[in-house]
Amino acid sequence: MRVFTYFFKQYINTNIHVSIAVTSLFHLVSSYFKIAVPTNAFFIVFFSSMLSYNGIKFFESCLTNNYRINYKNLLFLLVYFIVFLYFFIELTSKSQIVILIGAILTSFYIIPFFRKKTIRNFYIIKISWVAITWAWLSVVFVWSISNQSFSLEWVVIFIQLFLLVWVIILPFEIRDTLTDATDLQTISQRIGIKRTKRIGYILIIIFFSLSFILKNLSELFIPNLIITILILFILKKSTLKQSTYYSSFWVESIPIVWWGLNYTI
Repeated sequence: MRVFTYFFKQYINTNIHVSIAVTSLFHLVSSYFKIAVPTNAFFIVFFSSMLSYNGIKFFESCLTNNYRINYKNLLFLLVYFIVFLYFFIELTSKSQIVILIGAILTSFYIIPFFRKKTIRNFYIIKISWVAITWAWLSVVFVWSISNQSFSLEWVVIFIQLFLLVWVIILPFEIRDTLTDATDLQTISQRIGIKRTKRIGYILIIIFFSLSFILKNLSELFIPNLIITILILFILKKSTLKQSTYYSSFWVESIPIVWWGLNYTI
């Protein structure tokens, strides 16, 4: 049991779980548009997510420890980068540009750009920035691989993923209300937990309503309905005192569950 607990903690702490979640959305979008995505694209999504999340954690750790470097973590980052680079050079120039823009979006999350403040210091922008980055990698990257024009359907799917990610970030915001520094301005610190949840309820209903615009409604209606109900339930149950893995595992499993529903229903 201790061995399982150890590996499970590593699975969460090294951001493998969240990287699988991002990759699940990428696969979901490519399947919806019936685009044959090369294998290297999946590795790009997974390792770019690993590189981004662990890179942010590494950078923040350096700042809070007077720039003391954890060389073990640095080595892992280097491995992620080499693997990422290996698959990156196989992409078309169009896809490479999309990935580079995504990297720039990610960098703004940790690089100060306004009075020594980062995106994290602006609560609405922070959540929206993360949601845009996920949607960019999951939707725009798929589009860059295809030969399709960026039609209304692509826009709707982009907005849906943006809203989905926006809402599943809220349980994390609620959990960290008392522990995050006040200068980070989490949304629940600014407007309270009840209002935060209300915003989430509204946004996820909009997410579901957008399904009716899609051409292949029959393919997504039931999975989208189930995932909407699940998110409403999880958001309602989100509190200040959450179990250890409520957000980091169960909430971040939502994209994986959504992907699974689309393949079983």
